[in-house]
Amino acid sequence: MKRKIITLIILLLLVTGCTTDYNLTIEDDYITENIVATVPYTSNNQSLKEKKAKIEADNQILPFLNNPQYVFEEKDGITYNKTIEKDNNNNYIVNLYYKYSFNDYLKSKAYNRCFQESYINKEKNGTIPVVLKGKFYCLYGDKINVNITSSRKVLGNNADQVNGNTYTWIIDSNNKDNTDIQILFSKEKISNPSNIVSLILVGILIIIIIIDINIVRNKRNQTRKKRRDY
Repeated sequence: MKRKIITLIILLLLVTGCTTDYNLTIEDDYITENIVATVPYTSNNQSLKEKKAKIEADNQILPFLNNPQYVFEEKDGITYNKTIEKDNNNNYIVNLYYKYSFNDYLKSKAYNRCFQESYINKEKNGTIPVVLKGKFYCLYGDKINVNITSSRKVLGNNADQVNGNTYTWIIDSNNKDNTDIQILFSKEKISNPSNIVSLILVGILIIIIIIDINIVRNKRNQTRKKRRDY
């Protein structure tokens, strides 16, 4: 029975509460999946219907709250790292994390069950297209933020928001029947700013050394010329 409840939770965690973030980090050999779900606190000043909904929500999250060390195990042997914390408003923050090999991400329940169409692959030309579109079947709360991050350069995307190398799409009741998440990663990596700064400093140092060498040579030549004049 406990295993069945846990199986149900992994689907609900994607969408339960006021705020849910579904975070993907895509690299050459692996993909990390991080689900951060907020289970909202409800006060005593609530209707009978709200209390009933609260009880049902508690039943779904109970295995996590009673045993914070419990790990979720899927049929394919995927075990999520899990933490549960309370924020300042007594909301429960449930954090699930798993690092897949690139091909094993295709076993993810979110990838297989939440989107009508889903595609992610390493193409022969080295690019990685990500396409998640059509009906979204996992929206039971207000909204979900889908955040995709990579160290690769981006050739094209239709994200709602961009922050550095993190691209965000917001799914809510207005677009859940026609989601369209598309991003194309290049085979090239994003240049590391620290590396660029290092190269600039090395270049400046080389120029200074060349200038110093020329100054020393000029002084030597001048000294030799004076000696000849005498």
